[in-house]
Amino acid sequence: MHRIILPSPSLRAGSVAAPRPRARARVEAAARVDARVEPAARAAAGNVAAMPEDLLSFLAAHDALSVAPRLLGGTITTTTDAGSVTVRITETEAYLGQRDSAAPDPGAHSFRGRTARNAVLFGPAGHLYVYFTYGMHHCANVVCGTDGVATGVLLRAGEVVDGHDLARRRRDTSTGRKATGPNSNSTGTDADGTGTDTAGQNATGQNTAGRNTPARPDRDLARGPARLARALGLHLRDNGVPIIPGVADPRPLPDEAPDPVRSVRVQLPAAAAEDAAISTGPRVGVSGPGGSADYPWRYWLTDDPTVSPYRPAVARRRRATA
Repeated sequence: MHRIILPSPSLRAGSVAAPRPRARARVEAAARVDARVEPAARAAAGNVAAMPEDLLSFLAAHDALSVAPRLLGGTITTTTDAGSVTVRITETEAYLGQRDSAAPDPGAHSFRGRTARNAVLFGPAGHLYVYFTYGMHHCANVVCGTDGVATGVLLRAGEVVDGHDLARRRRDTSTGRKATGPNSNSTGTDADGTGTDTAGQNATGQNTAGRNTPARPDRDLARGPARLARALGLHLRDNGVPIIPGVADPRPLPDEAPDPVRSVRVQLPAAAAEDAAISTGPRVGVSGPGGSADYPWRYWLTDDPTVSPYRPAVARRRRATA
């Protein structure tokens, strides 16, 4: 069984009390369900890493609760004209379906139904759902499950294992970060990319515009979903891109797109991470019930330095109008 991590009372949004007995019971029940589902998922996955062509079958046969922990230790690689970047996945979050589905998830983009924006989440499996949030960040989700039923896995954090120079250039130039130090090769400002969200299935960050700060270490290049997408060069135009070679690519790539992503490939690890090596807890920055301990659907490799910090959702006040 995965180790369940609950945020400390001081970190819980809107409360300083311990979880209610009913909420704790739901967490324990979810853990029991996960303990039953995951071995089956591993058995089904089997030799997927050795036979990438079977990855599509695995994704189509499992929902996000099974796929999210299975992706840990796997990799995602993007290739552009400038080169390739590979990220080892160390943190994920599972999101399920709309309110009238068998598995409603109030934290998911699909909860209120299908829209033009979230249509990719409804399948088919084997594509990325990429969205733009807060006017400055992109985030990427692996679409899985039965076609027509929304379920996806947010790639929350990872370690850049190949293409460090390209990943760092993207980080330093995308928001004009003014970096200094031995690894610096660009100037300007940056947004943190690890922080909070009030809409669910998002994770943006804090603007650090105007700061003259040393270049961040390599472990921070993909530490957070926005940083991960930035390191990989993913943009809104990549929404729907296939993650398995040979699958048709529905994206229209405009000729004027700067350094467009030509291909994306996701690979599972050769062996699934042991249960003892995986921690679970509430999802980061999700407002409302979807961010509570009732939904401990964030998975991460325990003690991995590239995992993003837990931050609860922050309530935002509307500006007064005249």
